[in-house]
Amino acid sequence: MKLAVLFVMIGGLAGCATSNKTFGPNGKEAHSISCNGAANSMGTCLEKAGEICGRSGYDVLVQNGSVTPFGMANGYANSSGASASGFGGAMVSRNILVQCKAAS
Repeated sequence: MKLAVLFVMIGGLAGCATSNKTFGPNGKEAHSISCNGAANSMGTCLEKAGEICGRSGYDVLVQNGSVTPFGMANGYANSSGASASGFGGAMVSRNILVQCKAAS
């Protein structure tokens, strides 16, 4: 049952990007965009940036990504980090900070 809930949670996060307004290093409005999960790519983040900024385009100020492997056995990873039950995977996180260009 726990495994089924985990897959539903992961599936719910797959295939979408989220964004939040923030400020860039120059003090101007920027957008922090996350496109986490194995079903996404950095392209998913860039597509979201295009949706937000439209025809004016955007500059990528920061781009980060990481993959964190995990293995679970009855809720715990064993000492080698491998899964005794064979269940394992990776948490994939990606984030970009973009600033929309001024309309010309």
